[in-house]
Amino acid sequence: MAVIEKIRKRSLLLLIAIGGAMVLFILSDLLWKGGGGRRRIDPIAKISNEAINYQEFDNKIAEQEIFIKLQYGENYNFSPEEKHQINNFALEQLINEKIIDKEFKKANISISDAEIASLFTGKLVHPFIRQIFTDPKTGQFDPRVVQNYLDNLETMTEDQQKQWYAIEGVVLDEHKFQKYFGIVSKAYYLPSKLINQKLNDYNNERTVQLMGLKYSTIGNDEIKVSDEDLKKYYDEHLYMFKTDPFVDIDFVVFDILPSKKDLAKIEAYIKEAYDSLRNSSPERIPIVVNQFSKIPFDSVYVKITDLPPQADTLTHASKGTILGPYQYNNAWYITSILDEKIIADSVKAKHILITYKGANRSNENVTRTKEEAEKLADSLYNILKSTKDTNLFVQFVKNYSDDQGSVQTNGDLGWFTEGTMIKPFNDACFATPAGQYTKVETDFGIHIIYVEKKTMPVPKYLVANIVYPIEPSSETMDSIYNVANGFAISAKTAKDFENQITEKGYNKRSAERVKKEDFTIPGIENGREIIRWAYNKETKVGTVSAVFDLTSENKEVVALLKYRQESKKPYLTFERVKEEIRPFVIKEKKADILVKKINDAKTNDLLALTQKLNAQLDTTVITFNSYSLQFYGPEPKVIGTMSIIPAQKISDPIRGEGAVFVGKVIEEHQRANIDANALRMQEAQMHNSKVNYELTNSLKKVYKVIDNRTLYY
Repeated sequence: MAVIEKIRKRSLLLLIAIGGAMVLFILSDLLWKGGGGRRRIDPIAKISNEAINYQEFDNKIAEQEIFIKLQYGENYNFSPEEKHQINNFALEQLINEKIIDKEFKKANISISDAEIASLFTGKLVHPFIRQIFTDPKTGQFDPRVVQNYLDNLETMTEDQQKQWYAIEGVVLDEHKFQKYFGIVSKAYYLPSKLINQKLNDYNNERTVQLMGLKYSTIGNDEIKVSDEDLKKYYDEHLYMFKTDPFVDIDFVVFDILPSKKDLAKIEAYIKEAYDSLRNSSPERIPIVVNQFSKIPFDSVYVKITDLPPQADTLTHASKGTILGPYQYNNAWYITSILDEKIIADSVKAKHILITYKGANRSNENVTRTKEEAEKLADSLYNILKSTKDTNLFVQFVKNYSDDQGSVQTNGDLGWFTEGTMIKPFNDACFATPAGQYTKVETDFGIHIIYVEKKTMPVPKYLVANIVYPIEPSSETMDSIYNVANGFAISAKTAKDFENQITEKGYNKRSAERVKKEDFTIPGIENGREIIRWAYNKETKVGTVSAVFDLTSENKEVVALLKYRQESKKPYLTFERVKEEIRPFVIKEKKADILVKKINDAKTNDLLALTQKLNAQLDTTVITFNSYSLQFYGPEPKVIGTMSIIPAQKISDPIRGEGAVFVGKVIEEHQRANIDANALRMQEAQMHNSKVNYELTNSLKKVYKVIDNRTLYY
């Protein structure tokens, strides 16, 4: 059980390595910025009397981020919305973990050491463990490789250890959930009678004749609807208006845009930049770029397609050609061609890293000096150059490489484009022909590189790019903020808010039914701080906010909390849905008219009824599982009625979605049978999925989950 000992040991190290680093952050951020100085003493969530503290939450976020980067690359950058989604997922995971742990304890369920070992090195190896430890050449998974990795974990870098902890956490959590729901699912039983009925529903086809009188034949202006009619419908259909907590927010956006003065100043600056670039000697061009551009000079050769679309005209342009100034993505550009080469766009390479004490990210256990590292690297490099034995390269990777991340892939770095790797490594790879070795030193140590393959050479260019954003000046930003702040100060009440909007001619926007976990609101990509403010218990309905400074979106925002739907009031109010109800009441009244019209015809002959009412008789084929009717669209009530009515019997009027129908079954037959076992599996999966979802929600109610996420993010 060596793997168990390793995993148990890692559980403590995970808290220390991931969580410990956050202590200073937590201590320095005790005040919630959006809560008027409220101290963050509340747990982020509570399950019964058990709290989830912020450090647990932050550990889970770190675990999820590491796990995602393992799949999408270490350099993957999370957008603000993705970070929010990770936060939500991490919190839900923690809540579910606490609940499942309590259920395990109540039912005396446990996860054995043998189960845990099997997930990593046994018969039940998790798919992700199998994926990352499978030999790419043989396609074989060897559990001994996993055990060897664990045995050497303490000698690896901190980042590599954190990666393993993240993998371990996800695997164990997933297994815990699967075990619990697997046990619960064994209580599910689908009787044969129900399966047989389902089979009949699928297989029993009916040819039906239908006459439909559409509601659209009666104008809405012909129908009178009173408030009593609307309230009666509301009371009879209250279940339709059940809702989770939400808020309604009105807000005014003050766009942060450059003034005319700002634009004139930027244009003058760009003209100066153009003149300087045009009059500069080749060796001074990088200096000029760095002087005028917000993006520094880059010596990496690029394809024309990597530049703004306007640069297409520079294809095969002569050295010194200058394009611009031109605008792209709200910035001024000046582009000059300095050189052209026909070179590979991508390289596939392998490497061996020989690091030394003091090198960037070197493991603390590395004791060799730089001179010793150079000597070892020279020796390996000379052997590989003389033998050209790729199998020997793989052996050297396993025995000597200090890049543990690529050891698992035999040193293979895959395909990468120019500029992806650090410059010395990049230059060495692209300068070396395919099938040859090279050696280069970087901040990480000495690399022995085998350039395996290269793409076909393409034209690439060394360019000088002066890029300057079209942004408002600090004076303009201050001015816009002052206007927004003046509005916020003046609009102390909801009435003031409306009056100020009318008086100043501002454009009021609304965000309705905003949920606690939402991230965006209409017109605002990152509305999280506004949502947190709206859900803060200290923010009362009718409160006008201070200015939300959304400079990343070039906006200042002032908001009004218009309405809050509390959890203790689970139904939308009549006044709120009154106008939403009106079309349904109108349809009911139209149905009354059409039903009376059918009954007044006083005939049991469907064809005669159709002729008498000047309607159309349609013939179609249905099963009980049909979704819609030809010519009419979704009509579940009609399909349900016609699936059980005796053949040749004329139905009573059926109040459908788009019309009132009268129908008759003229023929029944069985279509090709569906496999009963396949149907049973399908129904069981659907049932299990639904029950698992409902079970999770029910358990949250049982354990009285309190969610304080808006206090933290």
